[in-house]
Amino acid sequence: MVKKLQLEYDDENPYYYLGISSSIPDYQLIFDLNKHLKLKFRRVEAFQFSFKKVMYSYSLYTYVDEENMINYYFISNKDRNNRLSSQYKHLDYFLIVEGEISEEQIKDFARDIMKLPRVMLASLLDAENFDKIQGLRYEFDMHIDKVLKSK
Repeated sequence: MVKKLQLEYDDENPYYYLGISSSIPDYQLIFDLNKHLKLKFRRVEAFQFSFKKVMYSYSLYTYVDEENMINYYFISNKDRNNRLSSQYKHLDYFLIVEGEISEEQIKDFARDIMKLPRVMLASLLDAENFDKIQGLRYEFDMHIDKVLKSK
């Protein structure tokens, strides 16, 4: 009898997910976020993974706010015609926030993003929908660790 081991992946910091809908390219939206919300995003190596022998690549920007102990990850939801999350195909980007921040602060942050020109939607998403995709969450965390260590 073959026994299967199941790896459980648990992170101590919860992630908050904001979905953003905007018709502008990622670099223009990042410029607006940095300028109007006083953030300091920078482009890093794209998040890539393989599924059914097809390689997918999604643009990725990070901002580590060491003073407030908050990490921000901005990732595109599309690679050519493929979506990172098909459940949210109406969204163009995800802003993932990790660290010492409350849900109320995240909601305020979403409202601030909505005030930006050329943003049609910015809303808090249910984290369980993302965290259920354990393999993807694990791959994303591994990628972020690699990117942050290479700074």
